[in-house]
Amino acid sequence: MQPLIERGFRVPVQEARFVPTICDGNVALEGPDQRLRVDLTAARGGDRIAEIERRIRWAPAGTYEKHLVTGHTGSGKSTELHRFAEELQKEKEGRSFHVVFFDIKKHLDPSDIQLPDLVAALFIALWRDDVLRLPRMATAKHIGQSILSWVQAIGVDASGDFGKAIPLLGPLFKSAEFQRRFREKSWDHTSRVIEQMGDLLQEVRNELVHQQQIDDVVIVIDNLEKMLCRDIGGGRTNHDLLFLEQLPQIEGLPVHMIMTFPVSLHAGQVQLRAAYAKARAIQIPMVRVRARGTHEDDPVGLAALKEFLAKRLDLKIVFRDDSAIDGAIRASGGCVRDLLRIVESAVVERGSVPIDEGDVRRAVGLCVADFERALQGHTVLPHLHAIERTGSIPAPISAVQRQWLLLNLIVLEYNGETWYDVHPFARGTRAYRESAPPRDAPLEP
Repeated sequence: MQPLIERGFRVPVQEARFVPTICDGNVALEGPDQRLRVDLTAARGGDRIAEIERRIRWAPAGTYEKHLVTGHTGSGKSTELHRFAEELQKEKEGRSFHVVFFDIKKHLDPSDIQLPDLVAALFIALWRDDVLRLPRMATAKHIGQSILSWVQAIGVDASGDFGKAIPLLGPLFKSAEFQRRFREKSWDHTSRVIEQMGDLLQEVRNELVHQQQIDDVVIVIDNLEKMLCRDIGGGRTNHDLLFLEQLPQIEGLPVHMIMTFPVSLHAGQVQLRAAYAKARAIQIPMVRVRARGTHEDDPVGLAALKEFLAKRLDLKIVFRDDSAIDGAIRASGGCVRDLLRIVESAVVERGSVPIDEGDVRRAVGLCVADFERALQGHTVLPHLHAIERTGSIPAPISAVQRQWLLLNLIVLEYNGETWYDVHPFARGTRAYRESAPPRDAPLEP
């Protein structure tokens, strides 16, 4: 995909017609687009990703860091992970790393992922990495032959030149039906393939150190949390199956690895610690735009998000005044993707710039309508008022309800100290207002 800053317009944008492109919140900043990135860590309680980089750089030889990274949709995880990958490839303290950035959306159908198809797709990505030079390695050829045999067993013609056949399998794994049929043939052999992957990674490391003077390999598996969550019976979801039961099997691979996982599972820290022996779980929280338990602005968060917008937009041209900017920021709840959505929608509806407070309110109203549909008649509504008043999730909310609230961004997590707030879009709904308890009602425990 062409970088945002190379699409034929000047940044920061001044013309209305370019606002939808520069405010596309679905585009992670990588490569040249990293110049649009703003350091938001002061309003997030610290730079968790930089901590992971230090742990990897400082890891003794023969020990490997495993990290699980989560955050709400639209919090900027992918942008931060791309920055992390770029930093690791720089030589610092006498060490540099080769990063394999494995974006699930480019390799698999995220509607249904399990361990056998994930391992096979990851192997194909490693095979196609020119730096690693897997086609020259005996272990890689053995794994590749096994994968080809399982593909042929489900009726796919994978004949021809062996070296060319492996990368050609990549597009097949973007089909959910192919993934399902493949895992039926390969599941019983997956543990053995993982063992062989361990041997392969050792061979790769030796090659890199001796031939290219790179210290080690780091694998980043991004957008894994995008897998759709569905019930599979027995009180379990497919998220439980993959993240708590299957993925721990690759924790022992001799390689530094970072994987993203759903924000809803971060609430179940006991489950994560039980499933993973060593992996550390961190969350990239939302940007604080108001103080906990009050309606007062957080000046650090407001300033950070204003700088965020200024990287993309000429604020004096696109906004009529500061009140329009601040209104958009407050309404986003500190979710950078929602902030971009508000601005983009306001400009498109008006058809020109500058936009004013009224334009922002109308754009927010469209977002509120989506939340209205989700919340009308929902049993969690009375509890949302307790969250808004205390910054904590009350005991009556079940684990299933908590997951639903976090996955759908109805409740947002902030840091410094961990606390929660109700998304301003949710607070703007009629369902929320009508479920408000009497002002003198006691707070929920």
